[in-house]
Amino acid sequence: MAKFLTGTKLSSKIQEICQSDNVRCIVAFWGDGAKKYLFGDTVQEGTKIICDLSMGATNPAELREMGAPDGEKIRHVPGLHSKVYMSDAGIVISSANASNNALRFEASKSGHLEAGVFHRRDSKVFKQSKKWFSGIWKNAKRVDDSALENAETEWNIRKWARNIAHPVPTSVGKTTLFQMISAHPEAFNGIKFLFSDALADRKTVAAGLKTVNGEEPSPAEIDNQRKGAFEGWEWSLEKWPERFICIYRSRGGNIELGAYCRGMVIDNPDIHFANPLNWGGADAFPELKKVIKKVSQAEIKNFVSQQVGFWKPDGAIFDASDLKKRLERHGFPTGS
Repeated sequence: MAKFLTGTKLSSKIQEICQSDNVRCIVAFWGDGAKKYLFGDTVQEGTKIICDLSMGATNPAELREMGAPDGEKIRHVPGLHSKVYMSDAGIVISSANASNNALRFEASKSGHLEAGVFHRRDSKVFKQSKKWFSGIWKNAKRVDDSALENAETEWNIRKWARNIAHPVPTSVGKTTLFQMISAHPEAFNGIKFLFSDALADRKTVAAGLKTVNGEEPSPAEIDNQRKGAFEGWEWSLEKWPERFICIYRSRGGNIELGAYCRGMVIDNPDIHFANPLNWGGADAFPELKKVIKKVSQAEIKNFVSQQVGFWKPDGAIFDASDLKKRLERHGFPTGS
């Protein structure tokens, strides 16, 4: 009998399958921590894995952890997009890659909203899938040294494009967010900026968590998730930037700042559970180390009170260069 799975039940079932015998995974992308979470200390003998290396979304270091380039257990197919996990324990056909965002290796982290269907080993679906896997395996290329070198190049290009900012000049001392953007917008390469009137309320957060986990959340879970819950934006996951700073006005009228990484989007209710970062902490963007959050909030509140037209929380996304131009149009002092 088939079972529909989401959330932790999906992750646990995939983990169970990967720790059984005769594992066959045809899964596009593999991220940090996949080997440890799915297989434990050792990838079982006889395991066969097919992945994609062409898009820069599979971490080659993780493939090395799983045994590449030695042996025959890992092969690749350009343009692969499937996510199928099977073994003697059954099969899961899912939307979930072998990544932390998809399977949430770290229970404290939010991730993508994934779903999948489990079928037993004696099902017709299992037998058809096994035959399908065998056909692709025969034509797939082994992940050898050359393939890993190319994968490392693609991985680094992708990582650079989305995550690496230009260093802030050493001569720059402690400053505010708007002042840093005005003087050094290039330091925020890969970071986007959003404006909002409020984060999601408790009722919406509770409904969203219930959709994800299939059960009523605890008050503590609601409080923790509210720190990065955005409602009413009607954005797909792909539209949300991977790293962003939100400048928002609380229901009490205070201006607040938050640093976030893209998390999980669900449709009912319409909400994005982003991953909040500790401003200036080790997990936050290095660009923020010289930005004083409290002083920045006061400066923004004062500026907004004088330039009413500046504040338009209308679902727009800005990069630092766009925001700098917007600041200049509204007379923000650049100090030049």
